[in-house]
Parts: sequence; structure tokens; C-alpha cells
Amino acid sequence: MSGLLSKEMLGDLVINIANIVILFLVTKALVYKPVKKYLNARKEKLAAAAAEAETQRKQAEEKQAEYEALLADAGNEKARLLAQAEAEAQARASQIVADAEKDAAETAREAQAKIQTEKEKAVAEAKDEIADLAFALSEKILGRAATDADARRAAEAFFEGAE
Repeated sequence: MSGLLSKEMLGDLVINIANIVILFLVTKALVYKPVKKYLNARKEKLAAAAAEAETQRKQAEEKQAEYEALLADAGNEKARLLAQAEAEAQARASQIVADAEKDAAETAREAQAKIQTEKEKAVAEAKDEIADLAFALSEKILGRAATDADARRAAEAFFEGAE
């Protein structure tokens, strides 16, 4: 009888391991890959924004050179225009970088919250499944139909020991 019980326990263990592997693969396919795809797309968008900022910086430098050529004789006006163009370019570049950092942080927060929610959901589902298996196992071990109180006691004891 104990050999048969060991085979049943081994079978249950194999089924539990298979369930965990399947759950991992499904979670990876449904959560990890789309989140990674979204983050990669966001990364490309941020790179494009940085390239645009670089282009605008280069354009500002070109304007600066143009202003220097046109206003070579007007020293005071030249200094004012150069300072204004540089300040605008710097402010725009700073704004683009700040917006990009803000968007990236928000995206990371949203992804982390979604991952945490999915993790909590998976843990809750696993606990329910383990409780059901414990209930079925307790019926087999006791040789009688277990009550909800028996099953609840066994599941709580298991989860307290697992934590």
C-alpha cells in the first residue's frame, strides 16, 4: 500500500511540476514578451527623440554660425542673438530629455505594476490549485470524504509551512 501511495504522490508531484512549467511558459508568452516588445518600441522612440534633439542641436549650431557671419560688425547684437539661440536650443533639448525620462519612468512603473498584478494573480491561482489537490489527497488518505474544514485546515497548514 505504501508503494502505491508513493507512486500516487510521485504522480501528483510530476503533475504539479508540469503545471508550474506550463504556467511559466504561458506567463512568459503572454506577459514577458509583450512587455519586452513594448519596452523595446519605447526605447526606439526615445532614441528617435534623442536623434531629433541632436538634429535640432546641430541646426541651432548652424544658425549660430549663420548669425556670426551676418552680424560680424554688430558685437552687442551678435552676443545677444547667440546667447538667445543657445538658450533656446538648450531649453528645448532639456525639455525633450526631461519628457523622455518622465515617459520612460511612467512606462517602467506601469510595467512593474502589471507584472506585480500578474504575479499576485498567478500565486493566488496556484494556491487555489494546491488547495484543491490537498483536498483530493486528504480524501484519498483519510479514506472518506473530507469536509471543507478539513481541507481548509490542511491548505492553511501547507501555506503556513511554505511561507
